[in-house]
Amino acid sequence: MPTGHGFCLYIKYNIIDQVGCLDEKYGRGYGEENDLCCRAADLGYRNVAAADVFVEHRESVSFGPERATLWERNRPLLEATFPEYTPQIMTYERHDDLRRARWALDAYRLEKTSHEISDGFCLVVKNWLGGGSDTAILDLRNSTGKAAEIVLTAQKNGYISVAAEHPKIYAVFAPGDEHELFSLMGLTNIRLVVCHQLLGFSEKFLERLSEWVVNKPSILYLHDFYPLCPRVNLIDATHSFCNLPDVAVCERCVKTGGTHEAEMHRSYPN
Repeated sequence: MPTGHGFCLYIKYNIIDQVGCLDEKYGRGYGEENDLCCRAADLGYRNVAAADVFVEHRESVSFGPERATLWERNRPLLEATFPEYTPQIMTYERHDDLRRARWALDAYRLEKTSHEISDGFCLVVKNWLGGGSDTAILDLRNSTGKAAEIVLTAQKNGYISVAAEHPKIYAVFAPGDEHELFSLMGLTNIRLVVCHQLLGFSEKFLERLSEWVVNKPSILYLHDFYPLCPRVNLIDATHSFCNLPDVAVCERCVKTGGTHEAEMHRSYPN
């Protein structure tokens, strides 16, 4: 890990002997444990997370509404001493390697709740782009009542999130985590799969989804021309209506004009 977290931080005595104690320049607020972890890392020590330990943490209770002010006061102190700190945190957050440790909690919550919900879950598949798809999802939600729902979303960075309100979960899966994702879904009682968008999902995910929904009631909404056209709009590389040509022409069009920006995680023949 790039840093430890002050709410639950185990510090060895030899670290205190070699690095020193928390720096009092940060005063009442934030940054002192981050500073300590950076000093230890500079001496060759590692900051590690104990992924098999669960601690309840009621975030931002200590300082209440002062939290933002205190962090903005102390962040420049930390970054002035360790300019590499923020880039390291941003890189770590993008990969979120600790997501794997959270899957066990998500699996436990989903499996437990599945036994409590006799009607099962509705799985909603969408992407990050919003627009008419999100409007349709909201309209259907309002018209059909508050059914137990799990929302599976393709993110712009290629990751996939799985979120639910009851049980409260937010699981994140990277490209290559497809097996783990569908293993998690296998723990739930899915009564209906509703796909509003497949744009933005990887080819590997779509193959696994196709296999997984074979024996499940499913609905696919066509909110745009994506099922027919990787460019989504049926407009070819010359900015003209393509009139649905044969596959060979489509492949040349994609090679020349590219695909929709959300198709960055898909591959097409040359």
